[in-house]
Amino acid sequence: MTAAQAAAPAPDFLFPAGGKPGATFPVTVGGKLEGWPVGVWTSHPGLAFNAATNSGSFSVTIGADVPAGPHLVRFINADGASEPRTFVVGRRDELLEVEPNDDFRRAQRVEQRASVINGRLEKSGDVDSFAIQAEPGEWVVAAVECYALGSSVDPVLQILD
Repeated sequence: MTAAQAAAPAPDFLFPAGGKPGATFPVTVGGKLEGWPVGVWTSHPGLAFNAATNSGSFSVTIGADVPAGPHLVRFINADGASEPRTFVVGRRDELLEVEPNDDFRRAQRVEQRASVINGRLEKSGDVDSFAIQAEPGEWVVAAVECYALGSSVDPVLQILD
C-alpha cells in the first residue's frame, strides 16, 4: 500500500510583485498551488489577495493605509503553508512590460517619470528593453530588484544612449 503525499503550496513568483496603496489589480502566482482556491496570509491586514476562478490568479487590493515597503505573503492549503514571498508596496506608479520588447531598437516606450516597471523573463534568453527620453544633464536612476523578491534570475542592467 502506498500513501499519497500531498504538499503545501510552493509559489515560484508573483507578477506583478507589488503595487501602490489604494489600487486593485490582477496578480499571477506561478508554481504549485494545489487545492485551488488556496488561502492567503499577508503581513498587513490591508493587503488582500482574493483568489479568482483560474488557479494562480488573484485580485489584489492594497488598502490606502498599507505602508510602503516589503510585505510577506504565504499561500495556504490543507497540507500547510508556503515559504513567505515578498510583495512590495510602493508610492510610484507601476507599469507592466508589453511584449515584444526583446530588441533594444524596438524597446517599450516609457513616458512616465519616477515609475516602477514590472517585467518578467518568460523564456531562456529573454530580454526586456525599455526606452525613456532624457535631456542632457538629467539624472537617470535605475535598479533591478530580483534578489529582494526571491528570484533566481541573475540580472544585468545596461543603459544605452
